[in-house]
Amino acid sequence: MTDQTLEIEADSLEEASKQLQSWVSEDLEILEEKVLCDGKPQVSTGFGADVPAALAAAQSQVPAGAALLETKELSPEQQVKEMPIAAFTEQEAKSAALQQISKPAGGSVTVESIRLLATGKAGFLGVGRQPSQYQVELLVDRAASVAITYQAKVKLSATLGKRIVTPVDDPRYLAFIRNCDLCARIYQETVNRNGNNHQANTQTKVYDAIWEAYLSEYANGSEFGHADFSGRLFLSVRFKHHSFMDCNFSKSYWAFSGATDSDFRRSNFSDALLFIWFVESSNFSACDFSNALFGMFDFHEGNSFEGANFTGAKVISYASYFKNLEAGEKWAKFEHARMDSCKLTIKAETGSPGKKEIMDCLGRIFTPAQLAVMQIKYEGF
Repeated sequence: MTDQTLEIEADSLEEASKQLQSWVSEDLEILEEKVLCDGKPQVSTGFGADVPAALAAAQSQVPAGAALLETKELSPEQQVKEMPIAAFTEQEAKSAALQQISKPAGGSVTVESIRLLATGKAGFLGVGRQPSQYQVELLVDRAASVAITYQAKVKLSATLGKRIVTPVDDPRYLAFIRNCDLCARIYQETVNRNGNNHQANTQTKVYDAIWEAYLSEYANGSEFGHADFSGRLFLSVRFKHHSFMDCNFSKSYWAFSGATDSDFRRSNFSDALLFIWFVESSNFSACDFSNALFGMFDFHEGNSFEGANFTGAKVISYASYFKNLEAGEKWAKFEHARMDSCKLTIKAETGSPGKKEIMDCLGRIFTPAQLAVMQIKYEGF
């Protein structure tokens, strides 16, 4: 059965969700759901040479069918901007600054002042010539502006597909559980013998041997749906190309384990202990991580946590995970994720990005609303 995508419009999220649920059946389930528009009031601002022109510019940004709540003419706006410019003459610096800034519709941009910061070098016969450094101050004047407050309908996008339910007597599931139980027994015996769990966590070769046959047989992946793995121990195992959609991993324990190119959408990880959890290019959209503990969380690796629930979760990360800041496309995605009371602790490391750089990264990963409800602690900075 081929997956199908549909979009739903309604007056509220509750009504849109009801419409979406009406598509669910014994054979069909929601694979992925995204909020395209949450129905909250939005503001579009238009600028122009006069009020009618500014109003037309603002109206052009309002979605079709949206309810207009308020239209307000704003006071003429002036803004001062300072720009560092490298140039060989003052005139070149002024021209470069004016070219780099967008002129507002119906407004103007003028050079207010220019200041020489550092004198360049003339060089010898043009060789070694270096430009001077200038600070150019620009005045941006917006002639007329209008703000329109509007409210569009709630819009959801959803992907529907075949409902997959793994029987409890499925050979793959039985082998999976058997390996988890055997690892758990060896783990507990080691803890009892040594009085702590350090060696139990790090005896990876023992656990590797237990999972070797399974990973060899299912090297190209395996598919589980609505399977119960609650309370299981995952020790030194990394799954590739696996699907675990709608599975229950609540109160599970992961050490030196994880997944690559795998799908965990809508799975339950509440109260899980993800001690050393290696995940890469995997989908955790709409998963429940409430009250889970992450021992080493890497914000890189291209994972998706869109719409996931991190309420009350405790997340520990390290400064070194924020290196290669330019690789923005590899940051994990947290669109529409719920972060209420999520405690994020970031630990400093020698030679790693500082607090300001990490704060900039978090500003790219999370929205201001998400950051406002999180509890972020910087240790050792």
